[in-house]
Amino acid sequence: MNQQIVNIYWLAETAYYEDTVIIPHRHPDYFQIYYILDGRGRFLLDGNYHSFVGGMFFLVHPGEVHGIDRLKPVSGSVELLEMKFGVFDTELVETLAAVNGPCYGTDELLQDFRRIFDEALRKDFYYEERLPHLFAAWLYRVAYTFKNAMHPKDETQENAPAARIKKYIDEHYRENVTLEKLSEVEPYSKNYLCHLFRKGTGMTINDYVNQVRISKAKELLNNSKMDVEEIGLECGFSRVHYFINVFKKIVGIPPGVYRRSEINGRQYLKGPASVVITGMDRPAP
Repeated sequence: MNQQIVNIYWLAETAYYEDTVIIPHRHPDYFQIYYILDGRGRFLLDGNYHSFVGGMFFLVHPGEVHGIDRLKPVSGSVELLEMKFGVFDTELVETLAAVNGPCYGTDELLQDFRRIFDEALRKDFYYEERLPHLFAAWLYRVAYTFKNAMHPKDETQENAPAARIKKYIDEHYRENVTLEKLSEVEPYSKNYLCHLFRKGTGMTINDYVNQVRISKAKELLNNSKMDVEEIGLECGFSRVHYFINVFKKIVGIPPGVYRRSEINGRQYLKGPASVVITGMDRPAP
């Protein structure tokens, strides 16, 4: 009989509205994931507050004090996926110990988390046997991605190509960055170049290009009087609508709303409205 790796106790797709405050609390014997889909605010984790936006997630360890305040809904609410689960594999518990702060998700991580989430809800044939292995693999990927982002390896040997590509993107983000151009910087096939970059950074080339461009856009929104379309063009986006969509996806709100909120310093607080979808051996809240 195989040793149990993880057990999913509780799932919820949740919407928190203005004036929401989740009072700081702790769970003594299980983990919890808060995956932010849309909106922004501040998350308390073991004594430290972290600002969050859509696309980020937090892994709360057993015994860690956590809570939410200062929510800033974009379209009426802050939306997230929540999961409570136990881990019974010592190696996985030790691996997850390194994940101790806000995590920046990727499209792939979110898609796979949503797939696990949905499969737990559907309860298809053999889901009780399949889910622990699928979810454990996802948690190992989270640990790898977090470790790589917080403690990058020496930029030597196999990581050197990724470092040179990052440097090129940092310097040429205003231009049309294509795989053809990057292949001139690093003489590898396009597919292998994408593989090396993902292996060295934990993200895709396109994700990194967009992160650099949006970071520069935020600086211009805060420190210039350029309009949104001008800023998009300055940061390498040829179409303003695409710039707005990418900005909202990464930051959680459109660039115009971001600029106004930074200028005005507004903070929106409202009460929660959450719906529990289902649960498996649910613990006490």
